[in-house]
Amino acid sequence: EKLEKQIEDERTEKEEIIKKQNKLEEEHRTVCERFKQHEAFVKFAFEETTIDELLEKNRRILGNMFRLVAEKIVFSIYESKIRPIIKKRDTLDSCLQEVKLLEILKPSSINALYAVKNFGNDNSHYSSEENQTSYVRTIVIAKDLIDVIEEYLSIEQKLEKKQTDNEMEESEKIKNVSKPGLRIVKKVSN
Repeated sequence: EKLEKQIEDERTEKEEIIKKQNKLEEEHRTVCERFKQHEAFVKFAFEETTIDELLEKNRRILGNMFRLVAEKIVFSIYESKIRPIIKKRDTLDSCLQEVKLLEILKPSSINALYAVKNFGNDNSHYSSEENQTSYVRTIVIAKDLIDVIEEYLSIEQKLEKKQTDNEMEESEKIKNVSKPGLRIVKKVSN
């Protein structure tokens, strides 16, 4: 609860700074350009649309798209450092808690991922209050997510190498024991 409050306060502060500086149009352009730079990484979430179209027309669904990107990052780290994802048990929140403990990503990136998770949740659920997704909040969340994407991409190669090493190590643990007319495959545990 304390972490949630801290994250919310950080986002509100960033929103206020953008409003005070009256830089919303410039921030919009910057966010769109930065997302385009990482189009190959995020295109699975955006499919046939672009962030600039959604910022102007339908910001609400950006919460789900941003959350998909956050899940891709968190689940990739989780699988390379901890274990394979079990879909019925592992959630973005539970995996993010464990990834946080690994200290692979900066604390600001972990906070940004929690903010994306909350943003996605807020935009996914019906509310009788006609809360329109704030344009400024969407820009702040998008900027923070891009920073996380860039940090993740810088460490992704290391993670992939570690995952490959883990897979090779696991396959070496499986030894074939042969007897005449019989082949026994035995898995040796740690």
